[in-house]
Amino acid sequence: FAERTGTKVQLVEIDLDDAARHLAEDHVDIVLGGLVGTLTLAEETTLSSSYLEGHPALVIPEERADAFQIFGDILEDPGLTLGIADDFIYQSAIRRLGPEGLRKLDSARAFFESPEPLADALVLTAEAAFAWTLVHPEYTVVVPRGFIKASPLVFALPQGEPDFEGYVNQWLELKKLDGRLDELYDHWVLGKLRQRRPPRWSVIREVLGWIE
Repeated sequence: FAERTGTKVQLVEIDLDDAARHLAEDHVDIVLGGLVGTLTLAEETTLSSSYLEGHPALVIPEERADAFQIFGDILEDPGLTLGIADDFIYQSAIRRLGPEGLRKLDSARAFFESPEPLADALVLTAEAAFAWTLVHPEYTVVVPRGFIKASPLVFALPQGEPDFEGYVNQWLELKKLDGRLDELYDHWVLGKLRQRRPPRWSVIREVLGWIE
């Protein structure tokens, strides 16, 4: 996007809950990073088209998968603790469901790398969860029945800038059509490596053997 528009990117870390203020006060031009499209956010900012659906899920040790299949059972078990990373985009939705054993973690990495268990399961989007299990295959991903439904992930833009909104949405649509968004999703979320196309048939290579 930045290359296409000839602009230089400056990354600014902000609290996503404060996205509307940062946009209104011109601290940033666009807010990225797994924002869930909500009515409240739509009232305070301009939302882009959705570029992905976020599916809340649980990451758990492989051998305990059967205990986390139904969310109602999880809620009724006072001994289970669910870890929530400090920057998790569904924090408020999880808290509204009312599980008592919530434990706030500094990051998702802390759940996987702590020498002592910090929680029985970690709440993440399924997309991020699958990426973590590539690095930690002893864990698996479960979407319990009765859990939070998928939500659209969007960019937040300043209000009152229809030209910018139109450009961002058109860019997203073109990237969907040309497969670029799927390619990025496969690489960064699913961990698939880009396959190199084999070189086309060549007399010099196949017949004469002058090159490999």
